[in-house]
Amino acid sequence: MNKLYITYVFLLFFLFSCKGQKENEQENISKISLKSSIQKEKTDKNSIINFLDKKYQKNGFSIPDDINGNLYPSYSYYDKSIGSFSVNYIGKNDITQYFWSVDNKKGFFSKYSSPEDGSIDSKNIEKLINEKDYYIFAVFLPSQYIKSDNQNEDFEIKDDAINSFYLYDNNKWIELGKIASNNIPKKDFQYYIKLIQEHYYKENKIPEKYQGNFSTSVDTEETMTGMASITYNFTIAENKILLEKDTYHETINCEGIYYSFEENGILNIYYAGEDMDCISITPKFSIKVEKGKYYIKGIGGEGTINSWIEMEPTKTK
Repeated sequence: MNKLYITYVFLLFFLFSCKGQKENEQENISKISLKSSIQKEKTDKNSIINFLDKKYQKNGFSIPDDINGNLYPSYSYYDKSIGSFSVNYIGKNDITQYFWSVDNKKGFFSKYSSPEDGSIDSKNIEKLINEKDYYIFAVFLPSQYIKSDNQNEDFEIKDDAINSFYLYDNNKWIELGKIASNNIPKKDFQYYIKLIQEHYYKENKIPEKYQGNFSTSVDTEETMTGMASITYNFTIAENKILLEKDTYHETINCEGIYYSFEENGILNIYYAGEDMDCISITPKFSIKVEKGKYYIKGIGGEGTINSWIEMEPTKTK
């Protein structure tokens, strides 16, 4: 009898132990599943949107009206769960960019009776974009900064709204920076160019042969009190270029730090400051060295801006 009782108690203990172990295992599995789910949700939220996904092009391509006259292909998308963004195709050089100008007699708009007709011809716009000739640049406003909670694209943004900027480079999206919406310069096209050039050229090392201090002067135009002129003083180091000017009867502008990029024996120089009027797709200046002499292109006015002008090495100030 005692032996039967002991056996019965042992069986009960074994069954309850197995049940408890199963419940603990189930609980651990549930915790792991929940943890994985939370981790996935965090990963998904922090992932960069693939702005080039075809599903975001449902509204078609267009050429938005830019009050500053800079036209380029674009498409936009809005969803209350994501936010709003535009994907913009900016020409890598002046020739590509000028194709979309209404002033170009042989450009995109030359085939249309009115610019309005051309600006919404989505299929033709998309067909004429050769992606390798463009910087693909996205401007993203997350949903948390949008007041409207419906699908209307004419939404209002919050006072503390922050835009993020992305560049599609080497088959991936790279964040170039963030800025409060109310701080984006009015000349936003130039601001986009600034961010793109900063990404490509900011860390470039300048070859030793270009380094040093240089100066050159050009006359610009006759005035009532003499010939107007500009003296350009360049300080070129391994990681930056500084331009200072001395002028007579000319405005001092576009001074400060410049980025550079050497190609085919020519050092191309791009303005890196905050004056959007000084930003351009093409280099502001170009420098070359021939037979030990230094030459620069891009200085002065119409009479000299496309000519190679000799620069003289100077002593450090």
